[in-house]
Amino acid sequence: MLPQPVTHILDWFHISMKVQPIAQLAATGPKHLSSFESHVERIRWRLWNGQAGRALSLIAKVRRVVSRETVPSIWAHRADRLVEILQTYIRRNKGSVVNYAVRYREGKRIATSPAEASSQQAGRQAICEKATNAMVTHRSSLLAESSGIRAERRPA
Repeated sequence: MLPQPVTHILDWFHISMKVQPIAQLAATGPKHLSSFESHVERIRWRLWNGQAGRALSLIAKVRRVVSRETVPSIWAHRADRLVEILQTYIRRNKGSVVNYAVRYREGKRIATSPAEASSQQAGRQAICEKATNAMVTHRSSLLAESSGIRAERRPA
């Protein structure tokens, strides 16, 4: 038995990972949808301040605006899909959204990101190293072809 009640808290890192692609997409949105970017920031603010219900209302509004005011395009489809993913995620976990701003100010944990960040960093380093090796091999073969020398391929 636990000494005190346990509260399930949705990790801010995971919320942020759902909002970030929407924010990046907002920067490339159509000119007539300039409010899209500010809506995304308001959604993020509401979630940060534990207002999951208000965030869901704004998400629904944003989805209506995107579907009503844009012509069918890759951008509109992607925007709607990303916002739908966020909407579903927050709706399913609404009870676990807390006021992250207060928790942060009180020095309480809001994310498990140090552990996740280190594993993601290791993955990124491996991908980067693999890409660098491939680029060096490719450049070596191009250089060899231009000078008439046959390059040997080294195993990766």
